Amino acid sequence: MKKRLTVSVDEEIYERAKAVADKRGRTLSESVGGYFYWLSLEVRDARRAHLEEMPPLTRALIKKLEEHDGKEYLRYLDEHYR
Repeated sequence: MKKRLTVSVDEEIYERAKAVADKRGRTLSESVGGYFYWLSLEVRDARRAHLEEMPPLTRALIKKLEEHDGKEYLRYLDEHYR
């Protein structure tokens, strides 16, 4: 699913970014989306590097929590507290 985003930047920055996107045969929106994707990977990789410094049990617990979406716990609460 795509999300609409409104960004305010200096006109000169906009024009330069638009020129670069045009030169690459992309829209400015595609270029910004690509940057956000790259940024999300950088954050993920930095977090993973930090995880490697943690004790094995802590790493395992964090990875397990990342896999958990919360729906199972909500079902548990619904079944036991109705």
